[in-house]
Amino acid sequence: MEQIIIETAALGPIKRDAVHRAIKAKTKTTLGVMRDTLRAEGELNPDPDHLEFARMTLAKIGCENIICANAFAWRWTEGGVWVEQNGRAIKQEVHGVID
Repeated sequence: MEQIIIETAALGPIKRDAVHRAIKAKTKTTLGVMRDTLRAEGELNPDPDHLEFARMTLAKIGCENIICANAFAWRWTEGGVWVEQNGRAIKQEVHGVID
């Protein structure tokens, strides 16, 4: 039953509530216990902190070596020139930091 409750986290709030109420009717488990179960699961498997990943990527590249202007990212090269970065290059940097 606990696994079913944990899987309801992916549902929208209305569907999740309907499933929880059905579980309550069949098992007499309180809604509070179900919410506590979801909360505990969230604490064990928290969502990744995207802001922290961004900060780590900037620290690796160097804040002074990357800018965004006119909807493009530009990176300072060793040759002393700003080079436009495509989205894939930035994503690869991020993935390198996350790994």
